[in-house]
Amino acid sequence: MAPSEDEQAFDLMVLAYGHTTLALERGDFGHVDIPGSKVAGYGVFFRHHRDIVERYDQIALIDDDIETDSRTISRAFELGRVHKLDVWQPSLTWDSHFSYAALLTRPGAPPIRPVNFVEMMCPFFKTSALLKIEDLFHIGAETAIDIFWSCALGRPPGSLAVLNDVSVVHTRPVGELKAMNGFDDKMKDYSNEISRLMVEFGIPSFPGAIPLAPLGKEPHSPLSRLYYAQDMLMLMGGLNKTPMKLRRFLWIIAGDILKVLFRSGTIPADPERILSQAKKIRIEQERRDQESGNVAV
Repeated sequence: MAPSEDEQAFDLMVLAYGHTTLALERGDFGHVDIPGSKVAGYGVFFRHHRDIVERYDQIALIDDDIETDSRTISRAFELGRVHKLDVWQPSLTWDSHFSYAALLTRPGAPPIRPVNFVEMMCPFFKTSALLKIEDLFHIGAETAIDIFWSCALGRPPGSLAVLNDVSVVHTRPVGELKAMNGFDDKMKDYSNEISRLMVEFGIPSFPGAIPLAPLGKEPHSPLSRLYYAQDMLMLMGGLNKTPMKLRRFLWIIAGDILKVLFRSGTIPADPERILSQAKKIRIEQERRDQESGNVAV
């Protein structure tokens, strides 16, 4: 039975990369079989089902290891619309696996927190913003594109946000399925690919996910930095809830607090270069496919 209207304010499309028996008889549900890897699969869907994509004002790309419910997703869509965000994401609960402390929910924090980065596991997009960076899904990369879209869509500050009061659970350790996306079982290969892509797209460094000051306030003042660093110390309350090894949990939080204190939240790159480079790679790939007689489906 479909959820009641007050719980679900969205339609659901499942992109299946392997065998699935999904066959729900619901008008708000669909699924498409797209064998292969995740990011490339999104690209195939955007290219061949553009009529579906353009029906909607907002689109969320939610990984299969995100635990949530209809009411939470509906609320996330609503807040993105009300606050006119381009890219945003729910915060992560303290019992989630995570890579960035700034994206965890925090007691007493503002409900909408501007950030410099929205990661790949559960991003929500204004559809026009998603289509603006669509070429990123056609460049053959299965990592780092969240760095690229955060830079390309994160100007001016306030376009990207994390929803503090709307949270989801990330149930799987970060990178656990990287082998399915073409990486070996060592993080070195994964990290090297991120570094290579950043060089190719003209990004000398990535500061990580850093909270930004509310609009109208000085973003990098000493007072602002101290406030956010003190605020992040509250995450130590998650020590008895985290599924992660305590050493890694503490390492990430300590490192992110230092970034808040001493690093700029700006991703140092030219948004236009990112978009033009993605377009160039996509066009070149299409040319090679045509010459070889391959057709993307």
